Amino acid sequence: MRPATYESASEAEILKTYFRGRASELENTTFTLLDPDGEQISRGGRSPSFVFQDAEDMAERMDEFSFVYEPTVHFKSRALPTVKDLRLGVNVAACDSLPLVVGVAKKDADVKRLRKELAEFAWSTGIPGRAHYVVVEDTKGLEDFDDFKKGGDLYVLQPDTYGRDAKVLGIAKVRDKDLVKTLTKALDAHSVPKKGDHREHVGRGRREGIDWESEIPVTDPGKR
Repeated sequence: MRPATYESASEAEILKTYFRGRASELENTTFTLLDPDGEQISRGGRSPSFVFQDAEDMAERMDEFSFVYEPTVHFKSRALPTVKDLRLGVNVAACDSLPLVVGVAKKDADVKRLRKELAEFAWSTGIPGRAHYVVVEDTKGLEDFDDFKKGGDLYVLQPDTYGRDAKVLGIAKVRDKDLVKTLTKALDAHSVPKKGDHREHVGRGRREGIDWESEIPVTDPGKR
């Protein structure tokens, strides 16, 4: 599960039950392990290094957990994991150096069909972890991006370095026979932008006056 820190008051309250930082407030990253019922099964921290000694230790512990929580039911379908809106989706995808797949549908029946088709793609072999997803009612906002064309209900985006803009890598229709091929080709076209190291990336953003207004106040004591 990929939380979006400081973008949901209710999510923030849940994250604080897993880990509170130096000021007993929510910090800008949180890591923990949950069981299939959502119960915490490891201590919390800011990253895996707070919980595991190293990558080998993490791999061993994850193997142990996989045996304990081996699935007893084979699910025929899985829900589509989505970000709450286009603005946040572009930003989160940029942070994770991933493309963003945008579904456009307004009527309930169309939304249901789009989510079903897109979920099947998102969970198909080789695709999990390769993109973020968002479903919106119309193309408002998308129309500002480079290479946008009307007529699609699925758009694959390449966010810019700071998650404020994007360009369209691919366009498809839910009913297309070659939907999987088209979406996969668009994901393959995504390139990871060169951000430099963290200090360089943040410094350049400050010089260019780039800022982000979160939904709730940032409480990380290390913010500057």
